[in-house]
Amino acid sequence: MFHIFDRAFLGVEHNTKSSGYLYHINYLLSIIPYSVLIFITLGKDLLRLKELDYKKIFLIIWFLTGLTIITIFKTKLEVYILLILAPGSLLLGDYIFRINGVNSREKIISIVLTVLNIIWTASFVFRNHPDYKSIILNNYLLVISLLLIGFIIIFFSIKFISSKISIGKFYFLFIYLFCFAINIYFLIEVPDWEYDIEIKDVKSYIEKSERKNIIYIGTNYRANPQFSFYFNGLDLGWKNNKYSYELLDTKNGFDNIKAKLNNIPENEYNIIIEKGNINRSEYKDSKLFVPPNFKLIYFTKGYELYQK
Repeated sequence: MFHIFDRAFLGVEHNTKSSGYLYHINYLLSIIPYSVLIFITLGKDLLRLKELDYKKIFLIIWFLTGLTIITIFKTKLEVYILLILAPGSLLLGDYIFRINGVNSREKIISIVLTVLNIIWTASFVFRNHPDYKSIILNNYLLVISLLLIGFIIIFFSIKFISSKISIGKFYFLFIYLFCFAINIYFLIEVPDWEYDIEIKDVKSYIEKSERKNIIYIGTNYRANPQFSFYFNGLDLGWKNNKYSYELLDTKNGFDNIKAKLNNIPENEYNIIIEKGNINRSEYKDSKLFVPPNFKLIYFTKGYELYQK
């Protein structure tokens, strides 16, 4: 219970965001290139609330309640978007079913906002990568020109397609193609946790070394499900006759870790040092607490493996 209050009012695990209250609205628009339609239909429905049936009112209350909760919460996690994704999707689908019957002005507004939404989604990686940010800031006139050209191309492409088929069918086709493409993309470009932050090679080196003792060094450590999975719950206290396990945390001081490592015998221990923002912390250089007589055996994005 107290942890929920901490998440709501204090912010935990470095999960406060500079965008503040707008974080989840921005995130929704960044991951779904047609989600702006949710806010269009929401605005329309709120203006004619008395005309709506109880099912639609229920969806609106569901969406707004979830949005209010995640907006107020100081802790901002992407997964919180699930609170509004289901009612938002239902509101979105209902609007697309009705969009053929709206007036031309509303159709134009929907297309314009959808184009802006597509551009915002497409720029998600560039906006959140520090290297790309510096390029954008140093070449902002070029970026603005490209965005303007992109807007014109996408807008008239949508207009052309909508002239051949109804705008409702266009949106259904667009959603289908987007979902198909994004699934193919993530089939090829596997997310970091599953691909880039690898521990199986670390485990392979440990098994080859035949050393039975493991020291795991984390930073503000809370949990590592990946380590728990590959080492059969070793860090969770599950019965494991293959290895002994000890956790050290840099928050308790570099000198304490260095003293501990200096006192262990040679050729008996594997030292795993957590990296890769697994526990959402600021990881310091391992040289600050690893004695010079330790050898770096292997490293990957998420881990470093040392032996004495």
